[in-house]
Amino acid sequence: MKYIIFILFVTFFNFSLAKREIIVGGIFHGDDDISQRVFRTTFQSINNHQFKYKFTPLMFNISRTDSFKAQEIVCKLAEIGAMAIFGPGSIETSGIVSSMAEKLEIPHLIYHWKTKPRQSQDYVDPKMTLNFYPESEALAKTVAGILIDYTWKSYTIIYENDENLIRLKDILQIHQPNGDNLVTMMKLEDENYAILLKKVKWNQVKNVILDISTDKIVAFLQAAKLVGMIGDYNKYFITNLDSYTLDYGDLIESLVNITSVRINNVSSVIMADALKNINAFGEHPLEAHQMPLEAALIHDSIHFFVNGLDAYVQNPNNARMKIGSCSDIRDSSRSSQPSFGYGLLEFLRAREYTGITNHIEFSIKSSTPKEDKEEVSNESPKRGSRTEFMLDILEYSKELRQYHRIAYYDTTKGVIYERSESDMEEKIFAEIQNKTFTIVTRAEAPFIFYNSIDKNGNPLLGNDQFTGYAVDLIRRIQGQLRFKYIFKLVDDNKNGNFDKEKNEWNGLIGDILKSRADLAIADLTITYDRKKVVDFTTPFMNLGISILYVKPKPKAKNLFSFLDPFKTDVWIYTGLAYIFISVLVFVLSRINNDDWESSHPCNQDPDEVESIWNVLNCVWLMMGSIMGQGSDILPKGSSTRIVTGMWWFFALIMLASYTANLAAFLTSDRLSSTINGAEDLAKQVEIKYGALQGGSTMRFFQESNYSTYQRMWATMESNADIYNPPSNDEGVNRVEKEAGKYAFMMESVPMEYQTKRRCTLMQVGEWLDSKGYGIALPLESPYRKFFSAQILKLQESGVLAQLKEDWWKAPPGKECAPIEVPHDDLDIGNVGGVFLVLIGGCLVAFFVACIEFFINVQHVAINEKITHWDAFKSELAFAFNFWIVTKPVRSQSNEIVSRKSTPQRSLKSRSRFGSETRSFKNKSTRSLNFDSSLHEATSKSLLNLH
Repeated sequence: MKYIIFILFVTFFNFSLAKREIIVGGIFHGDDDISQRVFRTTFQSINNHQFKYKFTPLMFNISRTDSFKAQEIVCKLAEIGAMAIFGPGSIETSGIVSSMAEKLEIPHLIYHWKTKPRQSQDYVDPKMTLNFYPESEALAKTVAGILIDYTWKSYTIIYENDENLIRLKDILQIHQPNGDNLVTMMKLEDENYAILLKKVKWNQVKNVILDISTDKIVAFLQAAKLVGMIGDYNKYFITNLDSYTLDYGDLIESLVNITSVRINNVSSVIMADALKNINAFGEHPLEAHQMPLEAALIHDSIHFFVNGLDAYVQNPNNARMKIGSCSDIRDSSRSSQPSFGYGLLEFLRAREYTGITNHIEFSIKSSTPKEDKEEVSNESPKRGSRTEFMLDILEYSKELRQYHRIAYYDTTKGVIYERSESDMEEKIFAEIQNKTFTIVTRAEAPFIFYNSIDKNGNPLLGNDQFTGYAVDLIRRIQGQLRFKYIFKLVDDNKNGNFDKEKNEWNGLIGDILKSRADLAIADLTITYDRKKVVDFTTPFMNLGISILYVKPKPKAKNLFSFLDPFKTDVWIYTGLAYIFISVLVFVLSRINNDDWESSHPCNQDPDEVESIWNVLNCVWLMMGSIMGQGSDILPKGSSTRIVTGMWWFFALIMLASYTANLAAFLTSDRLSSTINGAEDLAKQVEIKYGALQGGSTMRFFQESNYSTYQRMWATMESNADIYNPPSNDEGVNRVEKEAGKYAFMMESVPMEYQTKRRCTLMQVGEWLDSKGYGIALPLESPYRKFFSAQILKLQESGVLAQLKEDWWKAPPGKECAPIEVPHDDLDIGNVGGVFLVLIGGCLVAFFVACIEFFINVQHVAINEKITHWDAFKSELAFAFNFWIVTKPVRSQSNEIVSRKSTPQRSLKSRSRFGSETRSFKNKSTRSLNFDSSLHEATSKSLLNLH
């Protein structure tokens, strides 16, 4: 009896402990072995660790496009009472499963990317579907946020099919290119990836966004390596969330700058436990970096469903588990009492969970046809979509041979980096130290001097062939950054411009874009067009465009520069006018009665009148007037006064003009040129001018909107081959050869170098613009910041200024003499002619005085009957006896004077005939008195002489 009771007790106890079987279905495709393995092992693990339910997973394999079979499987699962359906993993077949689950009210859990359909009035969100894959629009915003943080200026998007294009459309809507950005999109048409990559390389774009399926990523990167699209300056951003699981094989040593994203938390405890359970039931161990996203989402969706189901049935009202079948599919009219499946899914939708894919949370907003059309907008996430998640930002490491997390993106916080900026700089600095930079340049003094042999004729190799300012600058930078470098010359010896015919860049810029060099240094000007395709460091030298012209020859100093204000013909006309007016006044004075007056002012009724306006007085009056000194005699007649007034007006104007011009001529001793700037060049046609062909100077005039520069460009363009030399040296030589007939526009820095060695050349005017020379690097190069920092340090310490002084100064003995700054003071060379005129006048006066002196000696000797020698000595002694201030009047002299004065007095008479009679009587009277006074005069003269 006791035995029977014991058997019954054990039987009842086992019955009470019997698990309730719950059937779940999983629809898969034949190529997702890991997903099926995770689906099976996860339920096995759950069954082993809980005693309440026994989950029976049923797995079905169908084609990715077989919707009919998918419908049959759903009906079969509904007939046997499946509590939930997982999958399938393709968009083509999951749609029909979602519709069937909607009718049967069976919870449907999917885990693939799904586009957001265009909302319409008849559209209703599927109420029985939960998608554990991040919502498409939220994922697009997340990727776009990462790209915005990268600040890429240009990139190419490579996509595989229209499904990818829809996802990328959302990215482009957020990360729209502006005027400085270049965004191109290319579709991956076939398996020949090299053709597509060559097009990308031809476009000279280094950044690529890759949105292709997982199985094509490795082959694509291998093709990129073959065409030279993997290197230090090529960056790839892979949007595929499974890219971190790939085995890159031989590409490991080549992969650099590969960035990807993942949603799996590979370092979490949940991942470790999942791998432990999966590997416990599998033959091949699975590692964390090998678990694809779909498998992780299946794991999370199973646990999410099991935990939610257990919590949902805790409510007694929800304990009845019943699912409909295909035979009794409900129509659109739903009863007031919701089914078990519908209530369960609504309960699951409101729950949160943390799994391998981090935090899981769903949107609970629903959209129905009853809602207003404006509320059902494309901006609202679908009901049951996963909008809150976190993405790891990964970077491939050659040392670790796998991806490692450098940051993560949270939908609420944005990009959060796990390494500091200093850590990033240390990493890049280490890369610089281990890198050998190829530096391209061109031979242009004094930046680069290229010599293949030394002074002794021995061949030079490598960097020993290069000297110059640029070489010394690189050495200074290398001393701080400790990198290796190799110099090489560019093939076409050009700085770099865009060739429209070939549709490519040439010169130094072309070598950078074609990945032939890491750096480019020369007299390379930083321009807007160049900055769009390459990066530049901080300018190591500032400059501007100026005009190179020949120095004007200094004028020889002229002693008679006081004659320069008037030309020769003006002086001739002035002299003729002077003579003419003097003669005219003389003639008019003889005609006009008012110019005849009494010889003595006290005699109001003279017998005869005289005119003082002889030729000498007329000449003296005109001379005093034009000299601005005036005269002690003035005309009284109306006609003579009119003529004299007009002469004074003429003299006033001429004297003022002469004085003004004389001051300008005597003080303008500075070297003056026929041109003083661009305005002077543009206004004339005799002096030709040009600029370097294809250089930044020519482009400055070509693109300028200033009218003066536009006129100059039209002139240069009219005869481009003649006016615009192919090199700076040819332009400088032409300026020197065609002295005064050609001007060359060039940058001030090489111009300064030339003017210090060619003493006949000079810079004319101020800078036409302001710019700088910089070191060119590939676009978005990580090394630019380090090179710029070193240039700033060299600039602040004065090293750059010293380097320029060392390379720009002329060799000893060949320096140009400094241009003397003229002073305002006048030297003897300017006014010496005035002294010569003064000396000449004094000599003429002395010569005339000597003649008069000898004539006087002649008269004294004759009149006093003494020898000429005695008369000469007596007159000379008297002349140099400066203490005697009076001189006796000699009788003979008085007689001679009386004789001489007779004609003059005759001129004073008002009647010419009466004056002649009276003059004759006076002469007779004075002759009678001559003998009586002769003895007395002689005695007094001898006494005075003694």
